[in-house]
Amino acid sequence: MPDSNRRVDTVSTIFAIGALVALCVCAVGIVLNEYAKVQEGYASYQRNADDDRREAIEKTAHACKDRELTALRLCIADQFATYSGQQSANQDLQAQQDMAFWSMWMVVASGITILVTGIGVYLVWQTLEETRQAVVDTSRMTKAAEEANAIAADAHRRSARAYLAVIYGDLTIEKGKKARFAASISNYGQTPAREVALVSIAIVADGEPSFEWPDVTREKVRGVMPSNTIHPNEPTMSDAVTTDPISEEDWNLIKTGRKCIYARHMVFYKDVFGEEHVTCTAIEFSGTDCIEMRAHRKSVKGNYAD
Repeated sequence: MPDSNRRVDTVSTIFAIGALVALCVCAVGIVLNEYAKVQEGYASYQRNADDDRREAIEKTAHACKDRELTALRLCIADQFATYSGQQSANQDLQAQQDMAFWSMWMVVASGITILVTGIGVYLVWQTLEETRQAVVDTSRMTKAAEEANAIAADAHRRSARAYLAVIYGDLTIEKGKKARFAASISNYGQTPAREVALVSIAIVADGEPSFEWPDVTREKVRGVMPSNTIHPNEPTMSDAVTTDPISEEDWNLIKTGRKCIYARHMVFYKDVFGEEHVTCTAIEFSGTDCIEMRAHRKSVKGNYAD
């Protein structure tokens, strides 16, 4: 989660807690104020009860004055019943007021409990969300690190692996003899090339630049040359030789460019990481310039490497 979002969440949480504390303080203040009113009501009730008791005594004394014993008892009982009824009514009223007060504050307390619970749920949700986001961020960082490691490993393999190239040198060609193209297989990489298998060929064909080389695979060249290892800066020689000697007719056709001598090398190998690679190099020889200079040129097709 970005730092800006975390700051916003922190500020929101602090604000919510502050608002809850302020609400609780206000609620406590109101409760204390109302409780003081209730206590004042109790005191007022007690004063009124004392006044009523004195008034009842005075009324009883006045109403039952000069009564006979039996009548006096009845009068006193009647006055006591009246006083008791008034006291019961006052007590019921006071009890109803108390119940209303505490019922109101039970509702307030329930509301505050719901609010506190809601804030607690929100804070828990925020914690879970940040935890989830942290897991996502960690997963992304892990994936990025894995990709970086893969890129670094691939770069290391590319920089350390073997790279084989075919370098053509002197050309020997005469009428009545086989044409020979001298070539060397050189490793320009940092590590040895292993299980090297190669095949070379030189043929005389029509001079059109559309010569199609036959498909050659590693399986086809196994046994042609024993697999070996080529180390960096230790080239291996491999000449390409025509199957038949160059006839006078072919020589004239080659000289005029109507025929061409094609030479090709295919090298299969593995690097130290076990990856398979192939290098294919093809050249051609024809025309007056080539014969006079004994020079070859790169063939239009048949050149690739990985």
